[in-house]
Amino acid sequence: MCVKKVKAAELTLMQRTTQYDEMIGKVKDGKLSEDYFTELLVELSKFMGGYRLKASEVTVTEFVTINNKRTKELELMAKQHGKKKVG
Repeated sequence: MCVKKVKAAELTLMQRTTQYDEMIGKVKDGKLSEDYFTELLVELSKFMGGYRLKASEVTVTEFVTINNKRTKELELMAKQHGKKKVG
């Protein structure tokens, strides 16, 4: 049973890392496109357990804080599963 949980966690980590890498690749010249922002809001909403973040209501500070927490969690998960760094 423990092996199944580890495999599931590794699969989740790989999927999230791939999604993160894809989103980072969409940033051009340090500027975020509207599509990138929308996709990142969806990913952050998933990270927050399904709580829906609305572009019209989230502040820049909230957006950055939530994104930083998500990034730190992904890095922690990567370290726990023997990988070095996310992104």
